[in-house]
Amino acid sequence: MYATTSHTKRFPTQCRFFTQGNCRAGQDCHFAHTLPLQGQSHRHSVQHSILFGDEAALDLEPESIQKVRDIELDQLERTYKDQILKTIMTEVGTCLIMVAFDGLHDGLHDGGEDFLELLIPYQYPDVPCSIRLNSPGDTLSPKIKNIYEEFESYQHQLRHMTLVQQIDNLCRLFTTIPS
Repeated sequence: MYATTSHTKRFPTQCRFFTQGNCRAGQDCHFAHTLPLQGQSHRHSVQHSILFGDEAALDLEPESIQKVRDIELDQLERTYKDQILKTIMTEVGTCLIMVAFDGLHDGLHDGGEDFLELLIPYQYPDVPCSIRLNSPGDTLSPKIKNIYEEFESYQHQLRHMTLVQQIDNLCRLFTTIPS
């Protein structure tokens, strides 16, 4: 129906797929494939690498995911450095054992000290974290049950929250939910 003719524009629009490194049209592409001049970096250019064979199937994302995880862990350790008792590295991920902070003490079990264990898997943020209350008593108070219900109700939002935001939200739950 339509015949594709070569564009004769003097300055064709830059190919957005080429700048992302995945233009499939190659020489048949109707958009400009511009590279930065030697010695100058183009502000929109992306490093292109050509992969052959098995290398082409490799997933290049784990490095960036690992960077996100490391940044969030550093932020969490800086924000809650006074509450973190111990950091344990396991084959599954990083486990932070924290003293139950101010809001957590209200409404918990009488006697003993309460701890919060935060397990951050190595695949975080693609895999959600686990938060566990380690309390000396066996039964949960009604307040804790309400907190669990509230926590589960916003679980779908956790993918869009940082670790610090998750802990802050948990503190908010402990201080605002009635017994």
